[in-house]
Amino acid sequence: MKIIGLVAGASLALAAWAQYPQQQYPPQQQYPPQQQYPPQQQYPAQQGYPQQYPAQTAPPGPPQAYPGQGPVMAPEQLDQVVQRIALYPDPLLAQVLTASTFYDQIPDAAAWANEHNYLQGPALAQAIAADRLPFDPSVLALVPFPSVLSMMASDQAWT
Repeated sequence: MKIIGLVAGASLALAAWAQYPQQQYPPQQQYPPQQQYPPQQQYPAQQGYPQQYPAQTAPPGPPQAYPGQGPVMAPEQLDQVVQRIALYPDPLLAQVLTASTFYDQIPDAAAWANEHNYLQGPALAQAIAADRLPFDPSVLALVPFPSVLSMMASDQAWT
């Protein structure tokens, strides 16, 4: 049935299209002549642009921060800060970094996770819903990882 309807619709569209007059293009001689460009070897030789600005080099020492940006860390310092979480899978790492912005909620969430460490999967989700935990969703996402929450709660300065 659908095929018959499609064929009928297509034939109606074709009949409607055939009623419109087709646009006729003017013969080739009526077009304006195209501008002829000289061959490439006839162009004047290119001159190099003068050096307007002196080459800028970075000053020696640690990289400088942009205005309004916090201090820039040396690579060794940055390695030391992220070594605890460097090998976490990307989704967990994203949750840790997001949850760290709610550092004041981490100790309470870690305590709740340690009290309910025997729960997993759907039972853990039901307990979270039943207790109506007031934490940010990024902190709640770390509840199934009590060791991560404990690490973050034990070192608030790092978090």
